[in-house]
Amino acid sequence: MSLATRRTLSWLGTLAVLAGLVVGYWQLPAHGGVAGEIRWLLARDRVSAEAQRRVAELLWDAVEGEGIARDNILSNLLADTDERVVHGALCALSDLLGSRGLPGFDHANLRPVFSRWFQHATIEAKVAHLPYTLLCALRHHIHQPPERPTELWSTLRWAERPTEGDARWVIAATLSLEPDARPAVERVLFGEYTGNIVEHRLRVLDALNAAQAESAQSCLPLLGPDYSRLEMPIGLDKLRQMASDPIPQVRWGAGRILAVAGDPRGLPAFREWVKTKRKLPANAEKMLTDLFGANWRDPAFVPPAPNAAQPPATQIAPAPESQP
Repeated sequence: MSLATRRTLSWLGTLAVLAGLVVGYWQLPAHGGVAGEIRWLLARDRVSAEAQRRVAELLWDAVEGEGIARDNILSNLLADTDERVVHGALCALSDLLGSRGLPGFDHANLRPVFSRWFQHATIEAKVAHLPYTLLCALRHHIHQPPERPTELWSTLRWAERPTEGDARWVIAATLSLEPDARPAVERVLFGEYTGNIVEHRLRVLDALNAAQAESAQSCLPLLGPDYSRLEMPIGLDKLRQMASDPIPQVRWGAGRILAVAGDPRGLPAFREWVKTKRKLPANAEKMLTDLFGANWRDPAFVPPAPNAAQPPATQIAPAPESQP
């Protein structure tokens, strides 16, 4: 090997080492300052509780020029191409927006950060990042869950009823077991009172309140053929369309609502959701059997759609022998 060749190889080796050092530097947690460290903490499949606390500390301390530094960091994180980073940023943002009453903390600069992201986000992104998209929306202008069903829409200056895309997002949110998000979305869909049997039955499905199981069972059959008691801001026809939605969480949420309401058109999506669970609570199994029969799990078993010409099941005429 000639001297020139050896020198060339030596230089190439040196350049390779330098390139490796540069790449390693860019991978360091501290590269890019606070934003770089936060991104490094969030860019993983599972973010530990310790890492979440560190992210919260970094964001809490990132205050320059009335919080502008914090807002810029969050805006950049929400624009990241790594969905894991976006998910973690929305989680952190929901916590910051929910930190009401803390001295020296102003939400005014944080709310536009979420609003800008939400207005341009796809329905797929809004659903994928539940429950944090819902929690951020609830805390956008008001610092507590809405007391009236329409307040969620007005929170982001929407119309009284949601757009089609956001209706799909809210229906997907009914799958959430998050203790703040679930009650809020129930109020949005079913009102602030607790007398809605559909709401009770969804809770039976998720084993959220065993005490409601008896109440849910005692009201079978729930709805008449016209389903006039569904009483939701999202119409029945829309729900039936959502039961075939391309986004799994949307069709599962719609299928669950239709199934517990006694509408067999929700069963295909409902069965699909059930397959994602290890098992249903015993009360939920009995509820579905009472509604559709013992074969409700069989894909070949599809009960006929209710006959709209018949009287509602909740208003069945008395038996002949009881009539005067």
